[in-house]
Parts: sequence; C-alpha cells; structure tokens
Amino acid sequence: MKVHKSVKKNVINLLISVFIATGLGFLFGFANQDHKGWQYKSIIIRIKHYNENQFIDEKDVKKVIAGYYGDKYNRHPISVMDLEKLEAILLEDPFVADAEVYSNISGELIFDITEKEPIMRVINMNGVSYYIDKNGMRLPLCDKFTARVPVATGYIFEGSYYHVGLKDQLLKELYVLAKFVYESKYWKAQIEQVHVNGKKDIELITRIGNQYIVLGGVDDLEEKFAKLDAFYEECLKTIGWDKYRIINLKYKDQIVCTKY
Repeated sequence: MKVHKSVKKNVINLLISVFIATGLGFLFGFANQDHKGWQYKSIIIRIKHYNENQFIDEKDVKKVIAGYYGDKYNRHPISVMDLEKLEAILLEDPFVADAEVYSNISGELIFDITEKEPIMRVINMNGVSYYIDKNGMRLPLCDKFTARVPVATGYIFEGSYYHVGLKDQLLKELYVLAKFVYESKYWKAQIEQVHVNGKKDIELITRIGNQYIVLGGVDDLEEKFAKLDAFYEECLKTIGWDKYRIINLKYKDQIVCTKY
C-alpha cells in the first residue's frame, strides 16, 4: 500500500514538533532545577534622573534591598528573591515613579528605576513645604537635593499629604500653571516665583526686572502669556524694565500697567 507524500510529510513534521517540544521541556526543567541554588553574579542599578534632580541614588536602592533581605542579599539563591516584592517596595519611595526588577541569562539582577520630576515647590501659610510633580502628586522635600523649580507662596493652606493627588482647588490651579511653565523652555527659564495674594489672584515674579505680573486665574494661559511676551517685545525693550511696578494680565484683551 502506497502512502501519500503529503501524509508522510505531515507525520514527519508532527514527529519533529514533538521532539522539539520534549527537548525544550527537558532543557527548561533542567535549567530551572539547576538554577535553584544559583546566586546572582552582579546587581546593576540604573536610575533615570530628570535634569539635575537626584533624589535617590544607588545607595538608597541597595538599602531597600538590604532592608528586605539583609546585608548579605547578594548571597541569596535566585529562587528566594521575590522580584515583584522588590518592585513594590521601591514604589513606596515617594521619589520613585516607576521600578522594574528583572534578571537576565547572564545572572545579573537589574533594577531600572525612574525618578519623579517636581515642577513646583509650595510653601504654605504655615511654613509647610513640599513639591508638586509633573503628574500632580505631592512630594516631600529631600535632604540630598533642592530642585530648581518655581516656588509658590502666599495664601496657600493645603498641607503636605505625600503620595496623594491635589484635592484643593487652588493647588490644582497652581499645578496647571506649573505644568504650562514647565512645558515652555522660555517661561521655564523666566518664572522664578508664584505668589497667591489675599484676593486669590496668582502673581508671577520673573528673573528679569523688578515688576510683578498679575495673572489672576489659570484660564486662557496661552493668551495671557502671549500678551506678556508681546508686551516684553514691544514695550519694555523700548521704555526699560523699571518703568512699571505691576503688569496686570487678568483682563480680557488688554494689559493694565501700574507705574512706580
């Protein structure tokens, strides 16, 4: 009896697939069994800092590992290292935005950590100070480093509840302003301080000139900053930076200036 060529081919392919699957299963099982007592050859820690911010460093990460596994954590077998738990512990740090912990076939334990990025510092009426990051979360101050971001002062009463978002309406408005300034290379270099006055108007203090700028609210930010930019270009370069004490942008389609 003749066997059709296509049938022979299918049988051969099936046998090859079974052979490969069995072989791979054997190899993976062997590798898993063989690695149970292995230790990591090295630990690689990579931290993504934004700009000059360095709130956490390699020592901080090693301290986290040692706090969970002890000082001799590098001698632990691979099988007892809970990588998901290490990620969870690292994410409890208020300055860590993201953490990935994994190993490779070379026996290296790798930590990829992304640091949070503050875009404004707040000092409230009671002297309590904290940062707001670019995702609208509050961060504590850090003994290691002071971020070079605009400082918000004045009639701000919201305290510092870290690891939570912004519930106070004023803080939400300050965050909108801070994000707008952060995303503009020009205004990021110009705005030094933000002040909330008794009328809840937001005022800006720039690095150029002695005047302060009344922004009002955070509505129509693009229009207000465009007016300010045009005013700088057309007026202040001609009449000088010390002519006006106040530049008021809060009114629609006009700029109201007060002289010294």
